[in-house]
Amino acid sequence: MFNTEAFKHKSAMVTGGSNGVGAQIAQRLLAAGAKVIIVDKAAPEDVLSDALYIPCDFADVTSIDNLFKHEEVKRGVDILINTARGPRGDAPLAESAASFDAGINIALRAPLLLSQHFITMQSPSQTNLQTAIVNISSVCASYVSGESVSYHLAKAGLESMTRYLAVYGGKKGVRVNAVAPGFIVADAHSDRFNSEENTAYREKACKAHPLNRVGSEQNVTDAVLFLASSNAAFITGQTLSVDGGLNLRDGWCQLNDFELKG
Repeated sequence: MFNTEAFKHKSAMVTGGSNGVGAQIAQRLLAAGAKVIIVDKAAPEDVLSDALYIPCDFADVTSIDNLFKHEEVKRGVDILINTARGPRGDAPLAESAASFDAGINIALRAPLLLSQHFITMQSPSQTNLQTAIVNISSVCASYVSGESVSYHLAKAGLESMTRYLAVYGGKKGVRVNAVAPGFIVADAHSDRFNSEENTAYREKACKAHPLNRVGSEQNVTDAVLFLASSNAAFITGQTLSVDGGLNLRDGWCQLNDFELKG
């Protein structure tokens, strides 16, 4: 049974929490009684006004270091959720050096530095496994899509890093896991995906999944909250695929032949 009290009196930091799935995670944590710190380059919308916002440039090492000097952060953080991703990369085989560096620095280096700070600040005597890190990976860690090569490399590295940090973070009672979403229709793109002009694309996408449907941001959020909670107290170093079985049928290969219109 899911412990609905799992986040009461907890402090959670959500990187990339100003929009998208990060914002939804922050909203759910707030609703569950957690104190939420949103860390992002841009400020969140008014709907997240109950959260504390701390600006941070994830491409800048100094900015990340300064984040952990903030008085509210120094008071303690129980949960770190890394959702920030790099900019949309260039077309396959055309990624520039600048785009590659930005993708790796934001989507891989930043989660590493954030996690190292987070683990270091935990008490050595903490052994109840109530502190947790959850990283947002992707099925692109294992499969090739139309995303940039830096995105694929960053996600593959993130899953390896998750296992590494689980070993060394466990010494301080920190569990480290990842969620690997598959074909997820963002709330902001739902109307476009469900439009008449994208009927063929939508049908193809659904048929690529054994469940015959695509995923939502809520599906990802549910998985993240589970791994961040005490319900997953004996789970660490794992990557949970949230892809509706897409990886079972080489679905990405089928979808790469289609393009979303509009």
